[in-house]
Amino acid sequence: FTSCSKDDKKEEKKEEKVALDFSGNEVKEVQLSALTEWTYFSLKNGEVTPANPAEDLTWDIAFKQYFVKLNGGTSGKGKAEAFKTEEKDFAKVTEAPKTGFEKDKEQTLQGRPGEAETKDNVSPILTGGFFSKTGMIEINPANIKKYGGANVFGPNEWVYIIKTADGTYAKIQLTDFYKEIAGKKVPGFPKLKYQLSKTVSQ
Repeated sequence: FTSCSKDDKKEEKKEEKVALDFSGNEVKEVQLSALTEWTYFSLKNGEVTPANPAEDLTWDIAFKQYFVKLNGGTSGKGKAEAFKTEEKDFAKVTEAPKTGFEKDKEQTLQGRPGEAETKDNVSPILTGGFFSKTGMIEINPANIKKYGGANVFGPNEWVYIIKTADGTYAKIQLTDFYKEIAGKKVPGFPKLKYQLSKTVSQ
């Protein structure tokens, strides 16, 4: 018989986490246009335009409206996958779990009411929408008051940990989804806050 103290349990929990080294890598922010087509982005190099995204390793994350994909799983040849934290304070996220990440898979996408369903390879963790409980962009009638017009879209501001195409950890957060055009707030312009770590997943 061996007893297990609280300290032992704490140690076990610590071992399940990976400390993320963000030293030397500044926090950056970029606003992308994702109104109609997929916009592909590399956390190291900025926006890219891969001719064949499914085979290309230059991109890490892509947006189209409130749909999001990563370079991994069914979307690409990379190692990218995502984990949702329960944290909204970007600076507080300094470690990643060893398990619980999810790769992209084919999903049925429901657009606005009345629109036909489509299928695409997306990140089930990051993709928002009308019925999403985890996605970066929530859709909620209460957002109309906040953003004006008929805009039900709104970033949920959770911090996510992702692995990039080459397996490097990064943290990301969507801080806005609107751009002012001719005096109106127009949705479809995700503003991504991100920081690349030096830590690479095993």
